[in-house]
This record gives sequence, structure tokens and C-alpha cells, in this order.
Amino acid sequence: MARANRWTINESNELIKLWGQNDVEKISELMGRHRLTILQKARELGLRKARSKKWSEGELSFLKENYDSKHSCSRIATKLKRTERSVYTMAERLGLKVTWDYRRIDKDGYIEIILGSSKKTKEHRMVYEKETGIKQKPSDHIHHLDEDKKNNKIENLILLNPSNHNRLHFLINKNDLKGLREFTEVLQEHDKRKYLKWLESLSNVI
Repeated sequence: MARANRWTINESNELIKLWGQNDVEKISELMGRHRLTILQKARELGLRKARSKKWSEGELSFLKENYDSKHSCSRIATKLKRTERSVYTMAERLGLKVTWDYRRIDKDGYIEIILGSSKKTKEHRMVYEKETGIKQKPSDHIHHLDEDKKNNKIENLILLNPSNHNRLHFLINKNDLKGLREFTEVLQEHDKRKYLKWLESLSNVI
């Protein structure tokens, strides 16, 4: 059941007690209310902005040494008695990145990379952006030329919008070499060379 928005006197007193000793995320966790609701009530009570607990050198060292997998945030938060959000925020501030060693195959057969405690992305999208510097739109598709969803080498990936991606598969299914040659007109300039190389190999088997 959703919690009522109205604050009781006891809750207000609890907020006042917690305010100077905890950050907003921790108070939100302890009181079971959204952080924005906590901030709004604090303003009504005239409370000054809560400061995040300062990180000690020991805590920072522990974070740097252990922030290496998708389980890091939860494990470090428990060890340091901090919220996962505060751990992730500090890791981002320090430029710490989770290694790519945690991967899984999603329900569609693509390799998925887990970053941080919950952030995830498809490996083929990450590889394409890293190698080309092109920021993709959420609607953009990355096509695997050999149709192997696990082959995420940049030579196997081209960027397409949804309609052109559907069109490409239609042409492939029809073995339409003429249409496939004309398809180069819609490709990114740096994708044309690898596409033509793939098309040449395809021509030899059709």
C-alpha cells in the first residue's frame, strides 16, 4: 500500500533527529520516504541542507581497490555503512569504471554488459560508440553483418535506423544483390567499406 503523504508529529521529530547525522539518501532509506519528499519536509521545518558524510582516506582506498564488478556497490555500501547511491556517485566522481568481465546473454541472444550496481548496456552498442565516437540515439540499431550476435568486432557492425534495418533484412532474405548494392547510399561513410567487403563475400555464395 502506498504511504500517505501527510507527516505525523513523530515523523517530523524523527527527521529533525536524523537530519544532522545522515545524508538524504540514508534518511530516505530509514524513513521509507522518497528523497524529494524528505527535502521538501526539511525545508518546511527550516532545516539546513544535510551534508553527505565525508569520505575518509581509508574509505576511498577501499572503494578504489574493490570497485570492480557489478556486485561492488552493494558489497562496498554494506562494508562502509553507506547507501549504494553514495558509493556509485563517489565512484563516478573518481572516474572508476567497472571492468567488462561481467557479461551475460540476454533473452534476445545479445551480449549484455553490467556496469555499476544496475546500469547495463549491449556490448555491440558500446563497441560501436567507442570505436567511431558516434553517440547513438535510443532508436538506432546496430546490425551484425554476419548475423552473429556475439561477434561484436567493429568490422562486423554498422549503424542503421529501424526502417533501414528492416529493409536490409528484407533484401538479404530475397537475395537481392542489386538492392543490397544500392543500400550503400544510406550507410555511414565509415561503414561502407566493411559493408562492401561483406557484400563481396555474400556475392560468392548466392
